[in-house]
Amino acid sequence: MSCILALTLPANALAAVEKNEIVYANLEADGSGRQVIVVNRFESDEAQTVTDYGSYDKLTNLTSTEALSQDRDQVTFSMEPGTFYYQGRLTDTSLPWSFSLKYQMDGKTLNPEQMAGRSGRATVTMDIEQNPAVDSLFFEKYLLSMSVTLDGEKFKDIVAEGANLANSGQDRLLSYTLMPDEAHHLTITAQVTEFEMPAIEINAIPMSMDIGEVDTTQIKDQIAQLQDGIDQMDEGAGKLADATQTFKEGTGSLYQGSSQVKKGISSLSGGADQLFQGADQMERLLDNMIESFGQLQGAASQLSESSESLTSGSGQLSEGVSALNTQFQAVASASAEMKTAISSLAGAAGSCGQDIANLKKLIGVVSQYPDLKTDYAKYIASAQRLIGTMEALDSGLSELNEKVQTFDAALAQVGAAIGQLSQAAQALDGGVGQYTGAADQLSGAINGVDLSGASQQAQLFYQGIESLDEGLKALKQSYATLHQGIATLDGSSSSLEDGAVELEEGAGEIKDKTGDMDQKVDDEVDSVLSKYTGEDFEARSFVDSRNDVELVQFVIRTEPIQMPEPSETAEEEPEEEGFMDRVKDLFEGWGN
Repeated sequence: MSCILALTLPANALAAVEKNEIVYANLEADGSGRQVIVVNRFESDEAQTVTDYGSYDKLTNLTSTEALSQDRDQVTFSMEPGTFYYQGRLTDTSLPWSFSLKYQMDGKTLNPEQMAGRSGRATVTMDIEQNPAVDSLFFEKYLLSMSVTLDGEKFKDIVAEGANLANSGQDRLLSYTLMPDEAHHLTITAQVTEFEMPAIEINAIPMSMDIGEVDTTQIKDQIAQLQDGIDQMDEGAGKLADATQTFKEGTGSLYQGSSQVKKGISSLSGGADQLFQGADQMERLLDNMIESFGQLQGAASQLSESSESLTSGSGQLSEGVSALNTQFQAVASASAEMKTAISSLAGAAGSCGQDIANLKKLIGVVSQYPDLKTDYAKYIASAQRLIGTMEALDSGLSELNEKVQTFDAALAQVGAAIGQLSQAAQALDGGVGQYTGAADQLSGAINGVDLSGASQQAQLFYQGIESLDEGLKALKQSYATLHQGIATLDGSSSSLEDGAVELEEGAGEIKDKTGDMDQKVDDEVDSVLSKYTGEDFEARSFVDSRNDVELVQFVIRTEPIQMPEPSETAEEEPEEEGFMDRVKDLFEGWGN
């Protein structure tokens, strides 16, 4: 069907002719098209000749007995002042809607003829969809009113979702109001005895409702709150981006300091190895010295040489302990700097706590509005990932602090061991000094020499080195895990900074796009209401685009399903129909 309407009048017409179209459509019981008849109504203040358009295969003058002139798709007639009717049967049975009816009895699908007279649990479904071959104006703008009357004696336990049920005597009247521009799926179920179903009647008219003015004050107040929240989010996102940049700088400094500590621990391990070597040499010298003591009487010169070697070894040990203590002090200083960096880092992370809380609150507010939630889903996801990263960071800082405490305890043990080493080295120096002084007087007092003190101090020194080595191994292993955590933290801070920048950009975009949201609400409400008030509706002819119409309405009915009646033995001769008979047929059977 065409969609632009016009009515052609003779060039000398003095008065306009108003036209209405009433479309009567008969459908089969399954919803397929059977017959479409249009009653054309014309009204004029003057007598004139009118040309109308339409592809009809049958015409009937409903006003007078005068014949209508038809030339292909042109219909011409003369009318007197007042109203003139004629009906025409269209060659095309297409409607703006496609109707599909299906029937089931006890779950088995049957055609309409098979349903007649059956008993059981009946299900009738109707699907109404747009027919794309017909002008979309009618589907988009016309309200459908559908009704069907069921025999209350035969239909029990009726279920019809979306229908209004009313009683009419013993019958049950089901009525539906179907909104325009929507597809509909309707289902009627009932317990039926001897199934029969009258015609389903459907009327379609332009949608027009008096809705009145819609107050959007409350929703716009909520939008104002949302806009305030978005402003706060934008401001908070900026602060968060600055804070994450500071945080990234802090993690970088922390990683550098941790690397220095790791190098210091490696240096301590190297110093401990040197101490082990010196202690081994010292132990060998003492063993040689004790062995040589029995031969002192005959080897005084050898004793003097051993005393010099012992003095030299003792000096090397003292120097090693001093160097070890210097390296330990460097590690302790680096550890203090690391704790200061961790404290600054924790402070920077803590300053973001309120921003994260505001961000969670904002996400909760945005999520209350499905449109915003859909449009800005990726920003909400970025914010949630950022929140997760910050919470993981807080947990990582707590774990890092615990590991630092463990490191401090191990470092204290190392310091104590080094203190013991220093005392042992001093005692050893004293013992060696005593020993060398006595060697000079050996010739006169060799039997008074006692090396047990030097040997005992050497054993204490060696035990101190063993404790130091064990402490350094534990420290090196623990700090390897700590250093790896700091490296991971430094890498995560880069992702955190990127996420904060992305969030800042997204917050700015949201702010830009929601600045005029209150006006958009009014515009959208006006747009939605216009769909139901019919303010923007302009009638178009269903029959032919050249016709100009004031109104088009549809009256549609399906073929009833009835049990066959007993055949009559004789057929009555049909009487010739007059004008009133044709009008009666039109409204009772629509030209069947």
